[in-house]
Amino acid sequence: DFHDYFAQAVELKTAGKDVSLNSFSRVPIPPKVIQDGEIRDKVELKKILTTFLDTANPAPIKTTKVVCSFPSKKVFTHTFTFPAALNYKELKKAIPFEAETVIPFSMSDIYWDFTVIHKDNPSEQHATQKVLLACIPKETADSYVDLLESMGLEPFAFTIPAEGAKYGL
Repeated sequence: DFHDYFAQAVELKTAGKDVSLNSFSRVPIPPKVIQDGEIRDKVELKKILTTFLDTANPAPIKTTKVVCSFPSKKVFTHTFTFPAALNYKELKKAIPFEAETVIPFSMSDIYWDFTVIHKDNPSEQHATQKVLLACIPKETADSYVDLLESMGLEPFAFTIPAEGAKYGL
């Protein structure tokens, strides 16, 4: 998780069904390395992140598989209401048409995903479902992935900060 002013990481360890904290690190990021969620100095950020992983407590973070949390300044969220009768495939087709009426990006310029956060019983009259959309400009997401991959890391999942979901709700 890295943003304009800090970076933080945790390494989790699993043993059967148990999950425990293996290492933790947090470090400030100097101004102008990341501005408004955009990576401005990739070389400096790479140095900071490499050092911060190597100096984690109580031991260096050695995993290569990482989950990346995108900066809330670059994530756009919105909640839509659709008829409860729509299934996943139908929602996936309908969302782009609805999204382009409220988001400041073309659908071709973003990565997006959605989840149903509430669904009435479809047999009820006027039943609806609430759908949370989250999206990020491809340029921003790709710059984060490129940086992580240049460090030998493998981003395999992406999240949005809690406040990003909160704004959508």
